[in-house]
Amino acid sequence: MDLSLGCRPAPLGRSRRAWPWAAAALSVLALSCNEFALVDLMHRANLPQLAEAAGGVLEGRPHWAANQGRLLGPLALRGVEWLQHAMLPQESEPHFALRLFFLIAICAKNGALFALTALQTRSLPAALALTLAGSVLFLLFGDGWLFPWDFFDVAILSGLAFLIQRWEAPEPRSMALFLLLFLPALVNRESAAFFGLWLICMGAARLLLAKRGRLAWGEIAAGALLIATTAAYAAIVRAWLLVEETGGAHYQGVRIAGNYLQLGPNLYAIAENLLTPRLYIDAWIALLLLYGAALAAWGVREAGPRRLAQGLFALGLLAAVLCFGIVNEARVFLIFVPFLVFSLAEYGTAMARSLRDGRMG
Repeated sequence: MDLSLGCRPAPLGRSRRAWPWAAAALSVLALSCNEFALVDLMHRANLPQLAEAAGGVLEGRPHWAANQGRLLGPLALRGVEWLQHAMLPQESEPHFALRLFFLIAICAKNGALFALTALQTRSLPAALALTLAGSVLFLLFGDGWLFPWDFFDVAILSGLAFLIQRWEAPEPRSMALFLLLFLPALVNRESAAFFGLWLICMGAARLLLAKRGRLAWGEIAAGALLIATTAAYAAIVRAWLLVEETGGAHYQGVRIAGNYLQLGPNLYAIAENLLTPRLYIDAWIALLLLYGAALAAWGVREAGPRRLAQGLFALGLLAAVLCFGIVNEARVFLIFVPFLVFSLAEYGTAMARSLRDGRMG
């Protein structure tokens, strides 16, 4: 399959010239700086609340108890604050450290996405185009609220999306990388459970297509173990560090593993959005539902377990958002960004060729 998205491939491994990589790196840096300017403009009014939310996690007084285990982002922000005091002690601009963290995090997530898509497509122009697509999606979904753990989510899940594209039969090297990514995901957010969800979807796809049953049950068992590990970690950290829930003390909702169950309110919000300017949220949900269903149907048609698993996984992500997210906060859809980008890298050219051949026929 041609993965270059129609671009002329740059021979990454053969060329001894450094200038294509240097030019690409400068392009990613320029893109990241412009993305930061837009994020800063969108969230400048929310900076006090975002800083308070991150600081509350480290003090044991988060807005919501579900945030208490999300330590990686607040710890990274605290490190940036320490660097600011050490290197720029005279800097007095309010929330300068948080804005600097945003800039560093945007450069890091874009750099990771560019490097991984370059490995995937073997084409620098394609990798740049895909990184740009990821930035656009991040800006579309990143309105309203944007917390430090959201940036790490996109970067870490980019690694998972990259591994998924190569997941046919687990190999020791890929499993080692998989588990290495799971560890920072665990400290960052409950989205670490998506690593387990992928294994369950892959095992289920093998069983549905009657392929490699023993391996399938092993993947399902391993996936269930990772999800249980995520739930146990979140529960232990909350019990250990939580002092007070400052924003949700009066919320009379149902909790599952520390998270409020939001399915009922979300379904109501989706219906209500039909008559409001937030109709675009419903459009995104419909498109993501179609995305998952199309991949699953494609996998069944071609008897491809990985492709079927990708469809089941996308539908599982959407179910998780509907059950535990707040759909009218578009940032809950940021978890889809890496998977949409890598799907575009893998299937974009094939889909374009199919459409072209259909028109020609």
